[in-house]
Amino acid sequence: MVFLTLWKALFGKSVIALHLPPAWLGGAVALGAALLVLGERFWPQVPLGWVDPVAAIFVALLILKTAWNLTIQSGRDLLDTSQPPEEQAWLHSYLDARLGKLIRGYHRMRTRKAGSTCFIDLHLQVDPKMTVAESHNIAHQVANGIKARYAGASVTVHIEPDDGTRNAEQE
Repeated sequence: MVFLTLWKALFGKSVIALHLPPAWLGGAVALGAALLVLGERFWPQVPLGWVDPVAAIFVALLILKTAWNLTIQSGRDLLDTSQPPEEQAWLHSYLDARLGKLIRGYHRMRTRKAGSTCFIDLHLQVDPKMTVAESHNIAHQVANGIKARYAGASVTVHIEPDDGTRNAEQE
């Protein structure tokens, strides 16, 4: 149990998500062996020598598929990738809900995921007459709200004065 908890804490996924060979893989091998044994006993005139190589090819293909899936998943964990579209949509809706008198806009939102860590970087546009302390407090509130959704995330909020123009990158 300690191993399973440690694995999930380190890699952000359960051991079950490792794509271990499905139970029916053993079933396919057992079915092939049963066909050979039963075939020799009840239908000796029927040639069933092809069953074993076909079952072996089937098992080999399943092993290759599992290896491919593990390679792709490992590559995603080793390389930086952007957040999935549904996670980016959540971020946009979170920020849109805070637009108003204090936060006038946001842009240049970049997200990436490296291993199990999420990195979020964005620019907030605030009232230019706001004090540094007030804008700093708003940046902390936004960052903490995002971190509440993504535990362990690294959130960087840049504060900019709103000069009345909207950046083309803002969505």
